[in-house]
Amino acid sequence: MDFFEKIARLLKTPTKYFSTVKKEGLKEPVVFYLIFTAVVGLLSAASQIKTFQISAGWYPFMYVAIVLFGMIGAFIGAGITHLFVMLFKGKGTFIDTFKARAYGSVPSLLWAIPMVAMILVISSEIVVILVSILSIFPAIYSIYLEVVGLSVLHKISKGKAFGAIILPLVIIFTLAFVFFFFVMMAVLAGGM
Repeated sequence: MDFFEKIARLLKTPTKYFSTVKKEGLKEPVVFYLIFTAVVGLLSAASQIKTFQISAGWYPFMYVAIVLFGMIGAFIGAGITHLFVMLFKGKGTFIDTFKARAYGSVPSLLWAIPMVAMILVISSEIVVILVSILSIFPAIYSIYLEVVGLSVLHKISKGKAFGAIILPLVIIFTLAFVFFFFVMMAVLAGGM
């Protein structure tokens, strides 16, 4: 199955698609995600240079950093999700979790290409705000695809798969809120 055929099958019939990738090893989803990250990285680095008026000489370094941190982030995110999948008695492996993460991110990565291109061409605040708001829809579909992937590959319910994705975020945001609350309380108490 070639790259574009994978994308079409994933978007049309996600449950069937994740059933077919169950036999894949780690190489296939890593290469798939790397291709997307590399393409998005090209545009993102150019966008960052234009937005922040950075010298174009920094482009290769920004590009490598975007691709590198994109890949590292995918593995870390999959690792955290995998811990929660195991808490919900998932039957698959870390590789299965990475597959769900890599293939599930397709709508967000597809959306990033025209989004960044629009920001490069029309660099107004309205366009940036509108594009950011519209990014919610592919993000939601990406979460849905990851839920389907985790459910199929780990043989858990979609509710448990959703919990494995959302609970780490809830915990992180709660801890961040508590931390900043105490920092603000300390700043306010010290300022009186």
